[in-house]
Amino acid sequence: MNGPNDRGAPGEFLGAKAQPNADRRSLLRAGAGVLGAFALGPAAALARAPGSPCAWTRTGWPWAPGAGPGGGPPAGPPGRAAGRSLVLLQLSGGNDGLSTVVPHGDDAYHAARPNLARGPDDVLPVDDYRGLHPALERLRAELDHGHLAIVEGCGYPRPNRSHFKALDIWHAADPRGRLARTGWIGRLSLAAWPDSRDPNLVVHVGRDVPFSLHSPDHPPASFFAPEGYRWAGDDAQTAAYTAAADPRAVAPDSANGTGNRAANGAGNGAGNGAGNGAGNGAGNGAANGAASGAAKGAADSGGSPAGGAGEGAGPARAERLDFLRRVLADAQDSSRAIRLATARYRPRVEYAVNDPFALSLRHVAAMIDAGLGARVYSVELGGFDTHSDQRGAHDRLMARLDAGLGAFLEDLRHSQAGRDTVVLAFSEFGRRVRENGSRGTDHGVAGPMLVAGHAVRGGLFGQHPSLTELDAGDLVHTTDFRSVYGTVVERWFGLPPAAVLGEDHGSLDFLPREA
Repeated sequence: MNGPNDRGAPGEFLGAKAQPNADRRSLLRAGAGVLGAFALGPAAALARAPGSPCAWTRTGWPWAPGAGPGGGPPAGPPGRAAGRSLVLLQLSGGNDGLSTVVPHGDDAYHAARPNLARGPDDVLPVDDYRGLHPALERLRAELDHGHLAIVEGCGYPRPNRSHFKALDIWHAADPRGRLARTGWIGRLSLAAWPDSRDPNLVVHVGRDVPFSLHSPDHPPASFFAPEGYRWAGDDAQTAAYTAAADPRAVAPDSANGTGNRAANGAGNGAGNGAGNGAGNGAGNGAANGAASGAAKGAADSGGSPAGGAGEGAGPARAERLDFLRRVLADAQDSSRAIRLATARYRPRVEYAVNDPFALSLRHVAAMIDAGLGARVYSVELGGFDTHSDQRGAHDRLMARLDAGLGAFLEDLRHSQAGRDTVVLAFSEFGRRVRENGSRGTDHGVAGPMLVAGHAVRGGLFGQHPSLTELDAGDLVHTTDFRSVYGTVVERWFGLPPAAVLGEDHGSLDFLPREA
């Protein structure tokens, strides 16, 4: 019988084969503060909006003159990486890796789990030691065709078993968690697309925006249902923007400071709206919450949005108002593009219409197919905190994962944009080796990560943790999860891992170096 780490070359198993300017920066951050889900503070960004020249594209987003061809957006990652996308799939609650990739050939596994263990006839065999959960038939087909990589034993030193703290560490790719101040996708966005002002560069489909997307430079668009993702301003807020759009409204700062209160009020409203939008991403989305808050701040600031009467024109005030006028237009354009893309999409496969998880992946497929410009998408499947009666609950979760992700991967194969997409699935921790007295499992440490896509070099990567050499009853991680992130950063987006992760944690061969 093979041991847990007896295998052929990566990508080969059971016959499967491998497949082959400071001022300007301030203005960009001001835009991010108004339109994003995560403002740095109460959007004082507007108060420091600079007066440097800026060329505006047809969609209203700022680019420095000459930043890209024809003054357009500058190039992102080099070569083919410029058009590539990443989909993050969070399995929230702590997925039991030993029930996902089942070590059926290990006697210690059966001894530790008399009620939960599966035998060799109750799995989809990968080799003599391990097999996939029996519900993962479509993912097993991806593995057979060399488009699914299983990275075993993923974790980090000094693990944390709190859901919130562990998620923060995975989201930040930093043991400090939220004290790192930005998520790893936020840092990736800044390193790969430093001057992009595309409001849809990073998109989360779901109710809670993960900290991994936190960025003062590239805040994510967020929605739960695309049909509800739209400008949500009331009449007073819309009137404030409409008034600001009138060139005659550009008045100078008055002696009593009404103009300053208007612009600064709009900025404070933007910050508050951003926070509120992040909190209720199920409705109109974080961007709309920010824009709505900006309008309310302008409307409630003690005068017209443009300021009071006085002598001469204020260039700084005019630029701030010019910026504010675009907030409404860009919020509307961004949400309209997403609504149209998802409404018009005709998938090549059938998604489960009664499963929010499957529908979220269908929405992502629609946006990828429409070429909206997003480079990172985020979705979530929750319910993995299986402390009791785990067998039935986990079986249902595995069936949902297979149906949703399997359909999504098949759908992506029908377009070049889809083939240029990689999916990375993770959970904040695994479960303890021994089942508990409630026929469930408690918070553990290490677990597998999944990487899937047309360009992925499928197979088994990393080392399976020992089920006998434990740390206080927990698996000892054998693969630093940041090496998986780093592989994506380097081999998919063409950037040095240290530029995003602070240091190089090594790489794995589930993506070819020449990808």
